[in-house]
Amino acid sequence: TVLGAFAGVASAQTSVTIYGSFDGGVRSPTNVDAAGNSKLTVGSNGTYYSNRLGFKGVEDLGGGLNAHFALETGFNTGTGGLDNPAGRLFNRGASVGLGGTWGSIDFGHQYTTVFKTMAAYDPLGYKYTGIAPVVGMSGGTGNNAARFDNDIQYTGTFGPMTARAELALGEVAGSSSVNSAQSVGLNYAEGPLALGAAYLQRKDGTTASAATFDYKNYTLGGAYKFGPARV
Repeated sequence: TVLGAFAGVASAQTSVTIYGSFDGGVRSPTNVDAAGNSKLTVGSNGTYYSNRLGFKGVEDLGGGLNAHFALETGFNTGTGGLDNPAGRLFNRGASVGLGGTWGSIDFGHQYTTVFKTMAAYDPLGYKYTGIAPVVGMSGGTGNNAARFDNDIQYTGTFGPMTARAELALGEVAGSSSVNSAQSVGLNYAEGPLALGAAYLQRKDGTTASAATFDYKNYTLGGAYKFGPARV
């Protein structure tokens, strides 16, 4: 009844979508300790596909312009708790932005440009990440993060091309560059062919006076589908 009332109120002003994925099962990992013992477990953040509950909304502002938001949280099957040790509620995404025929600009905690570019040719389609983590994307909010905090991101799709640009603010007092990241990405998709390339650079550090180093990430890949197979 509550959800029904919410949907009824929301539809008069905007379009809101509630979505999610719940992956449950029983696993028996082997060699979990030095003695080589196995363990039977139910607790999981999702094996094939990460557990999530999300909310997306779009409101038409007229003139081809829209306002939109996305909130997504992850949870553990066995305990019902959040899927991250930091206890972030919307650890999987929290962003708001404006969109139009020119593309979209979004602000908040969101997937990086590199992560989105790689999605076109990642061999496992970002599935089974608990067993086979995404290459170069180890999670968290550091250099190899799949998502960045304080992120400003542009996305524009024009025909078969999708362009992306990103600036993640470091929010370090006395420095606009320390702990910040910048990246660009480009995808091409036409029929069975998908191509992508992206570049990211980030300056590590926690204070303006601390020693820093530059981290750089390059990715280039493609995928081609024929019949039931995809290479």
